[in-house]
Amino acid sequence: MNHNRVQLLKKCVDSILQYTNDISYELIIVDACSTDSSRQFLLQQYPKNATLIFEDKLHCYATSNNRAIGLSRGKYFALMNNDCMATPGWISNGIKAMQADDKIGHLAHLVLRGDRYSIMSHGANLVANGDTRVPLCQSNLSNPDWKIPGNYAYAGFGIYRKDLFNDIGGICEEYDNPPSYFQDTHYGLMVNMLGYDVRYCPESVIIHYMDHTDREHFSGALLQGKGPFMKYWSKFLAENNGYAPSYPKPSNEARPYIS
Repeated sequence: MNHNRVQLLKKCVDSILQYTNDISYELIIVDACSTDSSRQFLLQQYPKNATLIFEDKLHCYATSNNRAIGLSRGKYFALMNNDCMATPGWISNGIKAMQADDKIGHLAHLVLRGDRYSIMSHGANLVANGDTRVPLCQSNLSNPDWKIPGNYAYAGFGIYRKDLFNDIGGICEEYDNPPSYFQDTHYGLMVNMLGYDVRYCPESVIIHYMDHTDREHFSGALLQGKGPFMKYWSKFLAENNGYAPSYPKPSNEARPYIS
């Protein structure tokens, strides 16, 4: 999904085209009412490489992505922000891991910051009040722990199974009114609720430049999203003092449910 970030979009799409040549895939780009040169750029550069969706109304993250995913034809799909870049094997390595273990319902990328060395995320767990804990987010690639797979409550970036996406009903659009975050957190818990793992794959890597021009708005959106999230999950998180699934996950481990 893109909105007024044509230079970021170009780097993002170019990286996908460069580093996704080891697997059959389709590329779908949603332009959310951009007023810069994004639309002209897409029509000139990518009419044959991508399915282009030009929205006539400004929707938010869940609504636009659900629309694009609904048009997709693959067994798996990945969501990519326009301030991200792909790396070699970012999709194929993750899909190999998912094909080898049908317990994986959602696969988490290793997400590096723009320096390509510092770790931003790799999946996250939750404490009782709904706050996030990313074990290695203050670390970098000199810490060998990044090489260890694991299960997590949710993942912000990763590879999805289309069948589970349909069972869950897509990305929860309630979090889009007002525009907010926590959609990925809700989705990860739904995957766990169905008895699948949210599994981190260290061989599936993307770069996230985290381009937020309005940090105050970003922080406010996080707070707005926590309200509807806790409406669903507060009872479960309180009863279990948060949620941090084991790896491997025992059959009797607490599974999320909607209160």
